[in-house]
Amino acid sequence: MKFLLIGAGSMALAGAAVIETSWGRMERAAELDIAGSLGVSRENVKVAAVADGLIGSAMGRVASVEISAREFRVDGNPFFCDPALSRAGRLGMLRLRLREFVVRDLPVESLEADIPGCRFALGMLTAGEVRLSRSGEGPGTVTIAAGDLRKYMLARFKVFESLEIRLEKYKLFAKGRAAFGPVRREFEVICDVEIAGKRALVIANPIVFVEGSRARDGSAQSLVNAFNPVLDIDKDLGMAGAFDMSEIVIRDGKAVISGIARIPVRPE
Repeated sequence: MKFLLIGAGSMALAGAAVIETSWGRMERAAELDIAGSLGVSRENVKVAAVADGLIGSAMGRVASVEISAREFRVDGNPFFCDPALSRAGRLGMLRLRLREFVVRDLPVESLEADIPGCRFALGMLTAGEVRLSRSGEGPGTVTIAAGDLRKYMLARFKVFESLEIRLEKYKLFAKGRAAFGPVRREFEVICDVEIAGKRALVIANPIVFVEGSRARDGSAQSLVNAFNPVLDIDKDLGMAGAFDMSEIVIRDGKAVISGIARIPVRPE
């Protein structure tokens, strides 16, 4: 995907009197490009860039760019960098503020990331675009609501005939009916959700009830094993290494996942 950021070099050539106009023009071009890639109208995307002063702009430096987008659907990570391109352009901070979007089968309430130390291909400004050529790493947070997790699990695990999900008091509460071949059972699960290998969420420490009775014969763990991992963000969502999870907090009907974010290299 072309990833337009800003036209720092062009603004320096135009001079101080037109810097503000040039920034606005490049921001609008970036909004159109990103909106096209996300399959939404430009009204759903906002790009705000901050110059690094006249000297910084002349040297191809940009202080920050914030990309906000909402209400879109993608089949994987939409942002990539190309390390084969020039790294002459310097971006101090890339901020992502994404709201109410869907990645494959998972609705996401929000994603926020602050990624420092990015580079872009300054020479491509003659074509009216700048593409990211290197990404730094910075803090990121993803928020998933209980109802959205339910939608994802119903779409992924076809054995569920019905399912209710609650995210409260640092626990996941699941209740419903599942069909394993010709056998159908009412179930209820109370469990932790843990991070495995930075890229997966797994059920842990389960308490399982089947047809109203607690399962104590090992079948509880067998049932959980059939659903683990609940989510692998690379395999299931196509995130291509964009996010390393480090902490998950469950409360008030939401799962808030913190970690390290980056713009990955496009897979070959």
